[in-house]
Amino acid sequence: MEFLVLFLVFVIILMIKSAAEGRRRERELTQKLRDRFGTLSEEERTEEKYRSIQYYFRSRQEEPGALDDITWNDLDMDRLYQALNQTNCAMGEEYLYDLLRRPLYDLAALAERQRVIAFFEEHEEERVKLALALAKIGKFPQISLYEYYHRAMELTSASVWPDLVQAALLLLALPVVFFAPPIGGTALVLLVAANVVTYFQRKKRIEPYLQVVAFLVRLTHQAETLRSLELSDLAEYQERILAGTAAFSSFRRGAWLINSGSSMSGDLADIVMDYIRILFHVDLIKFASMVTAIRRHRRELDIVYETIGFLDSCMAAASFRAYLPEWCIPELTKSRGHRLSARQLYHPLLEEPVKNSIKTERSVLITGSNASGKSTFLKTVAINVVLAQTLATAACASYQASFFRIYSSMALSDNLFGGESYYMVEIKSLKRILDASATSSCPVFCCIDEVLRGTNTLERIAASSQILSVLAKKPVLAFVATHDLELTQILEAQYDNYHFSEEVRENDVRFDYRLKPGRAQSRNAIRLLSLLGFPEELTEAARWQAEQFLLTQEWKRLSE
Repeated sequence: MEFLVLFLVFVIILMIKSAAEGRRRERELTQKLRDRFGTLSEEERTEEKYRSIQYYFRSRQEEPGALDDITWNDLDMDRLYQALNQTNCAMGEEYLYDLLRRPLYDLAALAERQRVIAFFEEHEEERVKLALALAKIGKFPQISLYEYYHRAMELTSASVWPDLVQAALLLLALPVVFFAPPIGGTALVLLVAANVVTYFQRKKRIEPYLQVVAFLVRLTHQAETLRSLELSDLAEYQERILAGTAAFSSFRRGAWLINSGSSMSGDLADIVMDYIRILFHVDLIKFASMVTAIRRHRRELDIVYETIGFLDSCMAAASFRAYLPEWCIPELTKSRGHRLSARQLYHPLLEEPVKNSIKTERSVLITGSNASGKSTFLKTVAINVVLAQTLATAACASYQASFFRIYSSMALSDNLFGGESYYMVEIKSLKRILDASATSSCPVFCCIDEVLRGTNTLERIAASSQILSVLAKKPVLAFVATHDLELTQILEAQYDNYHFSEEVRENDVRFDYRLKPGRAQSRNAIRLLSLLGFPEELTEAARWQAEQFLLTQEWKRLSE
């Protein structure tokens, strides 16, 4: 009797401590969610995890207008995604990646996205409560939720009888210990060892699926919290989530067998429950019925995934807006023409960006010396075009433009494994832009850095001028950076000319990174050789050789 009383006291103390720990962790998590709003994410992800985040995007049917891999890599969009990924759950971080890779081309859809983002900006308490509910659902360290719940539908149902038998034998052995200690003790030790070994063997085969099922358990728990939130402006999204999770009501029966707590679990009650799972295989037994429910309600699960993912992504977008020193809601038009006007435009990830303005209805050639800011400006414009059509946000004072299909040809490299030279990779990259301009239902925006740099000067200028001329005659707004000043003259009737320049001092070169109208008038490559300590006779000879070519249009032969 005394043992029973002591056991009950221990259980009560455990429950009180567990409840207190839960309240403390919730307070800390709530404060963390408040504090991180308006900051960039510092969460580190392994390559394996980052590949899993991409699964939702790559598994969906290809849609025209999505950013291809070349453009995504050229613009360093991985870095942008990582920085603004302040999502709270697995659905959110996978959906956000897809959202950034699929620009919108519909005013109504973009307006709805803007409405939801604005709600989270203006309603802090509702945002924090929803973020807390999603954070309790949690994320996965390595796997993709979307991938594994779809894979779970393909699992063959394994028999649960071995687990049931092992659990029953262990239960029967417990009373035997009291009546026949030597026999019961030996049997208990053997059964515990057998159950532990077989548990980890079987669990290893289905571990990712168990994580997904546990995630869905937490989701059904948090659905009750979502029901109680006052999100009047987002009622349709609430109803969608609640209707979808209602189909998984069977998960609630015995759900604690799979996972008793949230992703934040780790208190004493959860530790005790983990030992019970290991010894009696209760989570493996429950798993079989849950897989059946996933198969039966795939459509509802997809709806819940996309709805929660959308809301979580919009909260991340609201946080990103709060981080930006200046931003605007873009004004976009759907027409066959193409225009772009941006005032005080800047790169959202640069610590001290230089802002530039541009207004154009035709393509642009940008010249300037090395390191003057040409490539950075191209990325700045392109990233803002992407943000305008995905997050309804532009990092500038004002932004008016057409809807665009977005492409780039910038940070290319030799395709060593495919046996292709840099030039072959480059012309294929340019060809895809030409093909898109012929088939796209809306104008194409493209950034090209040093067109055809992989070939000789004569053919580069001849070929690139013709390619750029063809683009100018199509519904294409091209921003092209080049060192070939000849192109500014050849294409003067079709392209606007802008340039970046520098100030050369006695022992220094300073760049102001300001976009200026007209073609570049200065060169600094030879001057930089001198500033970096190359022999004076070398730099003077190079300067004289360049001047002679400008006078005679012939290169002088060098003597032995």
